[in-house]
Order: sequence, then C-alpha cells, then structure tokens
Amino acid sequence: TSDQADAIVANTAKTGITSDQADAIVTNTAKTGITSDQADAIVANTAKTGITSDQADAIVANTAKTGITSDQADAIVTNTAKTGITSDQADAIVANTAKTGITTQQATDITSNNAKTGITTVQSDAIEVNTAKTSMVLGITAETALVGNTVTITTVQSEAIIANTAKVSYIQPTYELNTFYAALGGYVIDINSDGKHGVVLAMKDQGYDNWYNANNLLNNPDNHDTDGAQFRDWRLPSKRELNLMYLSYLNGNPTNLAGATYWSSSEFKFDYAWLHYFFSGQQDDVNKVNPYNIRVVRSF
Repeated sequence: TSDQADAIVANTAKTGITSDQADAIVTNTAKTGITSDQADAIVANTAKTGITSDQADAIVANTAKTGITSDQADAIVTNTAKTGITSDQADAIVANTAKTGITTQQATDITSNNAKTGITTVQSDAIEVNTAKTSMVLGITAETALVGNTVTITTVQSEAIIANTAKVSYIQPTYELNTFYAALGGYVIDINSDGKHGVVLAMKDQGYDNWYNANNLLNNPDNHDTDGAQFRDWRLPSKRELNLMYLSYLNGNPTNLAGATYWSSSEFKFDYAWLHYFFSGQQDDVNKVNPYNIRVVRSF
C-alpha cells in the first residue's frame, strides 16, 4: 500500500524497527544496548568503571593511601616516621631525645649528675669536697675503726696526707753504742752492725731481792725513771749481758751501777743462777734464794 511504501522510505536501513526505535538509535550512537541513564552514568564515571561517586571521591582524596580511612591517613601524616605509636608517644620521644626508655625525672637526674651515674646527690657532694681522698674511712675508736664508721677528714688531715706523700714505709732510726736514748728507755750497751737493734740498760736498780722474786720487780713503773717506765719488756740480763754492764761500769759508769753483786737470768742448775761481782769483776753461780741487786735490760 501507499502507507507501507512511505514507511520503508522513512525507515531506510532500519528494517524491522519503529520510528521511535530509529530515533533512539540516532540519539544513542555508540551506546548500543544501554539506557539513557546508563549512558549518563558512564559519562559521569569516566575511568571509574564499577565504582560509585562516593568511592571515586574517596580515591581522589586518598591518593597513594589506598585501603585506609581518612582518619588513618591523617594519623599517618601527623605521625610521620613514627608508625605504630600514639600522638602522646610521639611527643614523649621528641621531648626525650636520646633518652629513650627513661622518665623525664630520670633524664633530669642524669643531666644534673654528669659523670656520676648511680650515686646520690650527697655522695656527689662528698666526692667533690673530698677530692683525691675517695673511700677514706676513719674510726672514732679502736673498736669502730674500719667498720663503716665513715668520718670526713679535716683540712689538717688532708694536708698531712699530702705532706706525707712518698713516705709510705717506716724508716727505722739507727743508734750508737754507749749512748743514752730516752726514746729507748736507757743506755745502749750492745748493738748490731746496722745500728738498728741492740740492748738497753735501765738507768737505775729495780731492787734487792732473791732470784725468784726478781720477776715481780722488773716491769713495775715505780722501779724505773720516767724514760724506763714507758716500757713493759724489761728482763734480767743474761750472763753475757752482765759482763757488758760491767764493762760500762768500768768505762765511767754512766748508768750509776753499784759496786755490788747483780743477778743474771742465766741458770747454772735447777736452784742456782749466775751473778756478777762488780767489785771484783768475777762471775759465779749461787743459790737462787740469796738476795742480790737487780738491774734490768731490754732489747730493741
């Protein structure tokens, strides 16, 4: 019919479709098979296929931070190079530079206690006051000495230590034969080759008694002069030492020996001992019960 002919002309190359379908195809060029809404969505969502607008915005805002939230991204920016710690921890590390693992108070203590780590303020002050005298321990008495009864040494003691440097060992004095020494308690009647050791004779007699009772008189201070009373190691002279005493008697008698008879400590037998007659120079053994003069000696 005439109507069919007109339709064919209008629908050239669009066989089998209606006028509305032809218009839709023209309008939807290159978008075959999708709706207008779908086409609009594709245009708006260029290069973001399969994600929502909100997702696209999140990706733009979260560039290079894929898979984390906005809060996490902000935290990372704030916490640069401090991953895994809180804001408070980050502040603590900044404030505590090079002192990791200690408190603010500990850091302050270390700063104020330079080179004195591990000691108290009192100990630090004591070291400064007591420079070069570290660990000096003095005792109040003989019983408390060196048992923790620490006493600060005085300036005088400090100066004495300095003055006595290089005098660690005692230098023993030397003495001469036939010489009186108050420090030894009497008169030297015998001495060794180096002059450091010998025998001293007391300057007065200790009494007149038998040999047995002599020991009760030897070290009684009342039986000595002031110098001899300092010592408690006086003894009866040996037979040999009696002879040295006699030679001193003959050589000006500087110790005021009597021209009498003196006991020795040398025994002859059980109830006899040797003595020396200063009036004759002879030595003899007699019974110990007889009383004679007593003059003592001591070794040094």
